[in-house]
Amino acid sequence: RLRAYCERHGYALRLASHSFDPSRHPSWSRIPFLLKVMAEEPAPPDLTVWIDDDIFISSPERAIAALIAPYFARRCDPRAVVAVAEDAVSYTPFNAGVLAVR
Repeated sequence: RLRAYCERHGYALRLASHSFDPSRHPSWSRIPFLLKVMAEEPAPPDLTVWIDDDIFISSPERAIAALIAPYFARRCDPRAVVAVAEDAVSYTPFNAGVLAVR
């Protein structure tokens, strides 16, 4: 499904199946992976998004860039380069299942 979603919206899809830092919890691998992906691009992308493998895209007709842009405009300092979602539980400050970097 994710591949079809990316093709539909013209997004490049990069997949990782291993940890980039075995000394840390696997969730921390998203940071070096995003840095690697962004460094490999010939021109800096407008937006790079990490999506966990357990995320379900319920409205595939909607482009994630169109969903995230208003969030950056409305909720973030104009200088912000990373957006993460607030988590529904109180014991963690954010949910990094979807992480946007611009």
